[in-house]
Amino acid sequence: MVIVRAYDMLDASSENSGTVRATYAIDPEGIIRAIVWYPMNVGRSVEELLRLVEALQTSERECALTPEGWHPGDALVEPAAISLDETEQLAEGQSWYYRKRRA
Repeated sequence: MVIVRAYDMLDASSENSGTVRATYAIDPEGIIRAIVWYPMNVGRSVEELLRLVEALQTSERECALTPEGWHPGDALVEPAAISLDETEQLAEGQSWYYRKRRA
């Protein structure tokens, strides 16, 4: 309940967190990086939560994006070019908005 109260995840008058069906990924600086909500009648996938944490860590470390269905070792997506100069430096035929690379 300490974390729940610190992040105001639950009403202050609540006695327990039984109704909180969200999983929060919080980085070492205390910033919430992801929130995953599950209805009461659906079980949580530990495998998917671990993949989410790995994707967040990899994305941060590599300054890249993880595409849908990404798993450790898969290609990453470069952030889109943000300036005309960056776009002009791309190789012939290389897309400015969707470029894959290995970690």
